[in-house]
Amino acid sequence: MTQEQEHSPALLPKDTNTALRTVMGTVKKLGALYEEETKALHASKTNDFIELQKKKITVARDYENGMTQIMARQKELKMADPAVKDKLKAMYAEFQEISNRNMQAIERMQRCTERLGNTIRNAAIKSAQSQRAYSYGDNGALTNAAQRKIVSSGLSETA
Repeated sequence: MTQEQEHSPALLPKDTNTALRTVMGTVKKLGALYEEETKALHASKTNDFIELQKKKITVARDYENGMTQIMARQKELKMADPAVKDKLKAMYAEFQEISNRNMQAIERMQRCTERLGNTIRNAAIKSAQSQRAYSYGDNGALTNAAQRKIVSSGLSETA
């Protein structure tokens, strides 16, 4: 059973205010997951980060589903309780901050992973170069040690 089969999108309640509150609950859940993920990244807890991904995907789908439904109900939103709309706006602004901090932590992790990969690659290159009988310099010429070796070559015309 795939993840999509395990979790099907729910329809929001018909009452606009209740629908907005449902979306607010989803925003709150997603924000909490982002904060948890950011903490795991800052603490370098890779396993915790990986474990959060399945939950995050499910809640992100719920968020997308809810927002799609809310956007389709624009006319109804105009008549929603102003207090509920104001609370959603404030919650969304806070969610944006949480999301930005999370993205910064993910970008930092990507840079660290890239630097680690470069370090490993450079070490492998240096190791391979030190084991080579012939090594070429940056300009493509043989290095001094390789130039001093006598190399004999011949041509066989017996074919």
